[in-house]
Amino acid sequence: MARTDKEVSELVAGGDYSVGGGEMSTENPIYLGDAVYAFFDGNGIELRLNHHGSPCLIYLEPEVVEALNRFWAHAKREKEVVE
Repeated sequence: MARTDKEVSELVAGGDYSVGGGEMSTENPIYLGDAVYAFFDGNGIELRLNHHGSPCLIYLEPEVVEALNRFWAHAKREKEVVE
């Protein structure tokens, strides 16, 4: 089951960035849901599928994360207009 925005925000705010607790890194992933694991290497975010030991599928550099955040905000606003 995927984590809600609020659940992820609470984990990050509380410093619990990983499945096992502690700092989020390539050794300590956070499970986002839907078989997706995220790792932070100090610069960008790696996304892996099915298992934290799987190869990196997507590497998001900071400017791509910002673009994705803008897209998400826009999509949420559009959905609110429709509802």
